Amino acid sequence: MNEDIVIELQERGIAAPSTTRLNEKLAIRVNLTNHRTSHNDLDLLLAEAGKIGCELTGKQFT
Repeated sequence: MNEDIVIELQERGIAAPSTTRLNEKLAIRVNLTNHRTSHNDLDLLLAEAGKIGCELTGKQFT
């Protein structure tokens, strides 16, 4: 599901994370190199990733 979340985040223009493997599981990877990245940007990324995950699974976002 993480791969699908990353694709949706990118296609919706929300953020441009990538993926990596940790302990053989696909994880969402965020590389913070822009000095203008704020806590609000990260809050948005997490909220939208959660919403997309819920959309993909048919669950309600809380």
